[in-house]
Amino acid sequence: MQQYLLSKFCFPLRDNNDYCRYFQSRMAETKFRAFGFGILIALFIIYYLLFHETQVKPTIIFMNKNTSSERKTSHMYSFVINEKLVPNFISKIFDKAQLPASCLVIIRTTDGGIGNRMFLFASAYGFARLHQCDLYAAPWIVKDLRSIFTIHLNETPVHLVTNDSVANQTGVYGRYSACTLFDDLLKIPLDPNLIRYEMIGFYQAFGYFIKYKEEISYLFQFNQFATKNNVPLVEQLLKGLFPLITIHFAHVKIRIKNK
Repeated sequence: MQQYLLSKFCFPLRDNNDYCRYFQSRMAETKFRAFGFGILIALFIIYYLLFHETQVKPTIIFMNKNTSSERKTSHMYSFVINEKLVPNFISKIFDKAQLPASCLVIIRTTDGGIGNRMFLFASAYGFARLHQCDLYAAPWIVKDLRSIFTIHLNETPVHLVTNDSVANQTGVYGRYSACTLFDDLLKIPLDPNLIRYEMIGFYQAFGYFIKYKEEISYLFQFNQFATKNNVPLVEQLLKGLFPLITIHFAHVKIRIKNK
C-alpha cells in the first residue's frame, strides 16, 4: 500500500527524481522515529508494571485530638526489603501515652466460639476508633484471638488499656446485644452517658466497624503459628480436590460429546 501511494505521488514528478527521493527518505525517517517512540512507550509501560510496586511509599501518620499537632516524619517502608509491611491505611502512633481519652469501651465477657469473639472485638474496635476511645479487652480475649491472628493494635490509632482496674470503676454503662445495631453508639458527639460503655453479648452487626473494615482485616491476619499449621492441611485438601475436579470435567466432556 505504501509503495502504491509513493508511486502515485511520484508519477507526476518523474522529471524531478531528486524531490521524489527526498520525499521517500523523509517518509522513512518519520517511520523510524515513530518506531523508536513506540519502543520507548513500551519500555516505560513495562517498567511501570514491573517496578512501580517496589518503590518506597510513605505511610500517613494519624494524629488524634489527644496528641500533639506537631507533624512528624512519615514512616517509610519498602516492598523489596524483607521488612514488616505496614499498609497505607494503618497509621503510626508515636507515644500513645498522651492525655487520657475522653471515653472507654470495655469487652470482658463473651460466649460462643472464635467467630463470636471476632465479631465482638471488631465492633468494640470500630466503636473505639470512631469516638477515639480507649479499648479495654479482657486479657483472655486478646490471648485467645492472638492464638490465631496478629492483632497488632499498637500499629493502629486505638489504644489498648491493660490495667484491669479501669473496667471496675463506677459509672460503666453495659448493654446486651446479639445482632442489634444501636444507633446512639454511632452518633457524634457521643452521648455523655455512654462514655464508659461495656459491650455485653455478641454485637454481631457490621455497622459498628464497616467504616474501618480494612483495619479490621489487617488485625485479623493469620499469625505465623496459624499459617504454619494450616498450610499443609490446605495443600493436602487441594491434592485430594484436584482429582475430583479432573473427574468432574471428564464427565462433563463425555456428556457434551454424547449430545
